[in-house]
Amino acid sequence: MRLRRRPSLDASTIATALGLTENRRPHPLPPLLAEEAFNLLVPHVDGWVLATALADVASGAGHDEEAAVLLVGRIRVDHCCDGPWCCRGLGPDTVLGLIATIRERQGHIDEAIALLRRRQITSVNSCDQLADLLARHDRIEELRAYAAAIDGNENAVRRLSELLEEDGDVKGAIAVYGQADGSAAWTRTRRTSSRDSWPDTDGAGKRSP
Repeated sequence: MRLRRRPSLDASTIATALGLTENRRPHPLPPLLAEEAFNLLVPHVDGWVLATALADVASGAGHDEEAAVLLVGRIRVDHCCDGPWCCRGLGPDTVLGLIATIRERQGHIDEAIALLRRRQITSVNSCDQLADLLARHDRIEELRAYAAAIDGNENAVRRLSELLEEDGDVKGAIAVYGQADGSAAWTRTRRTSSRDSWPDTDGAGKRSP
């Protein structure tokens, strides 16, 4: 059997792939265009940019499960990344996050949570995907436990406080920061101090006379 040669990943291929997917939000690609984008991206899932694009267009193309299987194959069990940009940004933690995104989209919330709990690096660019997922699905007690499980987990603390405030529990939101140690509590104090130092404004955001 003759093996089909894998196309080279050149600038044109990347530009075409990103051009097909750049407008995916907030308007999903039409199924035919999503299918074209998915097929174009499949041979090149070796870096986080195209892997993320693949995970995004998979739903519109009806290939969520195929994308998940493909991404699982990118997890190197014999390798431990020492930072989020190891393996061209497509280390095990990144792959787990992408698969979790697909599982959440499919409605498999518990599986998505379990995947995210396997990560070694939980926060990237001041965002914690697990904290965001728990907040989106009103898993308050799980989010509370997650925020308390790791010292200085300011992203989880922040999301828990925001969720409680959105639910009308302002005292509970403030208490979350009061119970936090380290950078999370310091961040809340800094924000409060900065807000207190702002000039008086009226309801429209204009400075009061």
